[in-house]
This record gives sequence, C-alpha cells and structure tokens, in this order.
Amino acid sequence: MFVRIVAVPPGEAPEEVRRAWVGMDLPLAAGETGPRELPTGGVLTGPRTVFGQLLKLLTGRRRYAYGYVIDAPQALTLLVEHAPEAARWWRQHAAHCWEPGRRFLFPAEVCAEVSPRTPRRQQAGADRVPQDGFTPAGPAEVTRTPTPELPDARGPS
Repeated sequence: MFVRIVAVPPGEAPEEVRRAWVGMDLPLAAGETGPRELPTGGVLTGPRTVFGQLLKLLTGRRRYAYGYVIDAPQALTLLVEHAPEAARWWRQHAAHCWEPGRRFLFPAEVCAEVSPRTPRRQQAGADRVPQDGFTPAGPAEVTRTPTPELPDARGPS
C-alpha cells in the first residue's frame, strides 16, 4: 500500500523541509497494512536508543500518534529525487534516520491512501504519461500452479 502526503506533516524539521513531503507517494514499511497508534519521538530530540525509549516510558513522557509507518531510509531516498535540498537537511541534521530499520510515522490526517498499482512517479518528468500507455507493475509473482488460458486480449482482427 502507498500513501500520498497531502498536507505538511508536523515535526521538528524546518517547515520548508516538511513541506517537501507534500505530493509524494510513499510505500508503507514492510508488514504494515494501514494506520495505527504508536509511540513517537522527535527526529532531533527523541530518544535514539532502547534505553532512552524505556526511560521515556517509565517517566510517563511518551507521546503517541496515529498514522502510517514508513521505512525512513526508503522515504529519504525518494525525497532525494523529489526535493534534494530537503533530503540534504535530513542527511546533515538527522543522519540517524538514514540507518536501516528506522521508521517515520506520518500522521493519518496528512495522508491519503493510494493504489499500489498507480503511485505517482517521484522523478523529474513524473507528470508525463508514457505514449505507449505502459506502466511497470513491479516484480512478477511466481506460482507453482498453472493459470488458466486467458482469451486473446487483442480483440477482433
């Protein structure tokens, strides 16, 4: 599943950096199926270790938010293509977010679910539609059971 960022998300990054997410289509992190409530922390001031997270829990200073879990390094890689200056800010000020296993939680109110088959391309020229009408569908699925023959899709000759 993909979500499109439709409004400026809250957070500790400067507004122009957060605004760069608007309009992007981001895939949910592996194993995620929709929005859910999770503990959150700021990208600059939040705890970065398990011990820090435990300390926040024990002191009652843990905040929760309802949103979509996105793989942070993957989202930041897409941001490089969409808004290189914003991605540079993340690299300089929150480099830990680029580490494998890091996650972003985009609040549900700034997201809209979009079909996984039709995400908008994030590269330059994304608004152009291929003239042949072909859009790659992603990796093929391999099964052991044969599929029944389909009728000729070319129509009558």
